Amino acid sequence: MSADCLFCKIASKKIPSKIVYESPDVFAFEDISPQAPTHILICPQKHFESLTDASPEDQAVLGKLNWSPPNWRASATSSQATALS
Repeated sequence: MSADCLFCKIASKKIPSKIVYESPDVFAFEDISPQAPTHILICPQKHFESLTDASPEDQAVLGKLNWSPPNWRASATSSQATALS
């Protein structure tokens, strides 16, 4: 975690947000100012200053940023489910 990172503050619940999915590795939340009907940001729980800071051990976590779990789709509204599919 980084003290000045907006996403770390959201992950640690210091900044309120509408979290739509959370696991030990990643979390997802609705954008506060969406540019589309459904705009969800998916972030790793671990702070990365940049991708160059990632190590081979981080490969699985970074891969999860492109994966939407089935229970997430089931819990989403019908418009979100369509956007996430």
